[in-house]
Amino acid sequence: MRRPYKAKQNDTAEWNNRKRFLKTIGPKHRKKGYAACDKAYQGGNVPVNCLLLSVCCGLASLFAIAITCMKDNFCIQAKHIRGGTNFKTNTPNAPLCSPIKSEEIRFTLVTQLSTDRLWMMEYHCKRWGNQSPISVAVLTNKTTEETSEAIVDLGCSREQLDVKTIHSNDKLTDYPVNVLRGIALSSVKTSHVMYVDIDFWESIDLHGILLLPAVRKALSDNSKLALVVPAFQLHRQCEEYRDCREINIPMMPQDREDLIQTLAERKTTIFDPTNRGGHGSTRYEVWGNQEAGDLFEIPCFRSNRYEPYIAFRYCRDLPPFQTEFSGYGKNKMTFIMHLRRTGYSFAQLGGTFLVHYPHLNSPSRMEWNRGPEEANPIQRKDGKMYKKSPKEVSVKDWKFYKRGRVDASFVNFRNWLRLYVKDEALVPMCDDSQDDDARLWIDRSQDIRHE
Repeated sequence: MRRPYKAKQNDTAEWNNRKRFLKTIGPKHRKKGYAACDKAYQGGNVPVNCLLLSVCCGLASLFAIAITCMKDNFCIQAKHIRGGTNFKTNTPNAPLCSPIKSEEIRFTLVTQLSTDRLWMMEYHCKRWGNQSPISVAVLTNKTTEETSEAIVDLGCSREQLDVKTIHSNDKLTDYPVNVLRGIALSSVKTSHVMYVDIDFWESIDLHGILLLPAVRKALSDNSKLALVVPAFQLHRQCEEYRDCREINIPMMPQDREDLIQTLAERKTTIFDPTNRGGHGSTRYEVWGNQEAGDLFEIPCFRSNRYEPYIAFRYCRDLPPFQTEFSGYGKNKMTFIMHLRRTGYSFAQLGGTFLVHYPHLNSPSRMEWNRGPEEANPIQRKDGKMYKKSPKEVSVKDWKFYKRGRVDASFVNFRNWLRLYVKDEALVPMCDDSQDDDARLWIDRSQDIRHE
């Protein structure tokens, strides 16, 4: 016997989200939305724990929403009519976010890569630990079995690996970074994950520090705690523009002592120091005095573009990496934005770190860098470099460029987030946070600027 429809409204937070959205789109379309919901629920076409709601608002509205039920949890997708975007709120096929004891907490290293960087897996296996679980997704024209064997041949343990592949072909125009991330995450069998991109190598003590009792206790107490692992970078050790592995690899710091030495020698720095938005919210000055396993709560974000590498609980409430984003740009920062909005707190982990390998620019990065000539940096009379803001550049259609297309998708995502995902943020923006919008290559007339 089905429960009354009104009881469903009152009993679930999911319906409250629907109702709040419908209030934003005007009385005419709101009436259509409620009518569609009534028809779907009362018509007996869906089971009691699932709701199929189709809001047909026409081109004048902002969104049409499709809601499907997967297992016992809603998989909510919002489809932007103008841009055709498709965003999700959670990870429906992951385990339930039920309470967990600290001694039950285990970690899987999760990463993704293309065939040209497969060689880096040797160093991830060594640094993470040869018996510790790793889930990897690879873009390749080889079979999964061939790819697994190639990684094992590098020195990784067959037992520790879970390898998934996506076939690479000529029709693939962009590197599907977030699709790969989602596939790698879907194979996780531990309670928590440590996510890294393949070009960020772990310090050799990272896994051990994550397993310290105090760290696991903090994660057990709060399923929405994300641990930030500070990122550093090694400068390319050869003068010519090539991948000089024979010089770079021996200089990649393995532990804190190595890192301090290379920092003093100016061979390493904090990651991307000129980009305050990317990793500027990590308190490197505090990390220098943190003991191994100490947690320092990040008090505020200095930018919406913050994109640290984090360890986190893998369960159903986890926001996903949005597959709308591929190639270079905005693919990880949107994940962090979503975590922040849904009530995650962020604490940086002491004593351990990641270090970026100085590879050559990828095709995705080169495509991202392509832009109008007048947007290139120019040297002023005083010798300093100056770069025009997007507002100062005369471009008729920013979507001609990869960065413009990504920024348009980002605005769609941010509008969706503001309209559709309840703001439960615990971490505020800093008083001196950056004006991130000034960097967007977009037509700003479509942006929703306020809550």
